[in-house]
Amino acid sequence: MNEKTFQIYPNPANQQLTIATEMSGQVDIMGINGVLHKTLKVSEALQNISIADLSKGIYWVRFTSNDQTKIRKLVVN
Repeated sequence: MNEKTFQIYPNPANQQLTIATEMSGQVDIMGINGVLHKTLKVSEALQNISIADLSKGIYWVRFTSNDQTKIRKLVVN
């Protein structure tokens, strides 16, 4: 899985996050303390998700597909 396989933007974000992926998989959004806040299935292409319910802070966005995992840091304003 290369760097372009899984991208998130904008970052920092406030109301909405776009996930760009070249593979189907699962996305988990976790607080910096490891608490799971959201889980969703994504398919290839762009997907917009609401993050309006997340408090300001730093989160980890984990993408898992075919036993491969990528993690991105997300700042919510």
